[in-house]
Amino acid sequence: MKEARQIISLWLPVAVWCGLIFYLSSLPSPPPTGNPFFDVVLPNLAHLLEYGLLLTLTYRASQKPLFAFLFAFFYAFLDEFHQSFVATRTASFSDILVDTLGMALAWFVIWKLLPKAPKKLNLWAKKWQLV
Repeated sequence: MKEARQIISLWLPVAVWCGLIFYLSSLPSPPPTGNPFFDVVLPNLAHLLEYGLLLTLTYRASQKPLFAFLFAFFYAFLDEFHQSFVATRTASFSDILVDTLGMALAWFVIWKLLPKAPKKLNLWAKKWQLV
């Protein structure tokens, strides 16, 4: 029973996050505002963050860095494929590149910066099984 609870506590956040990404991809695109921050910068930051977090959650659950990266990368492709069926949305290879950059940044933080972080942050990372 304890093992089942542990599996659920590790993989449920991954499933919820994937569901949120799917939901957000189902929404119609907002009309362009003419403001580069709202039309370009903010959507790209959202992609960086959502796929960086997906990689982090998947790594936390699996403890396998390559699996986490491949899972998040495959989900980015599925997300773009899904968007091709949503009105006012299109599939975009550039979105996959931004998603991959978000994954790479998360990977860098987890494996290079987190172990060298201050003790308090490092204890938090160990608690959440990130290092």
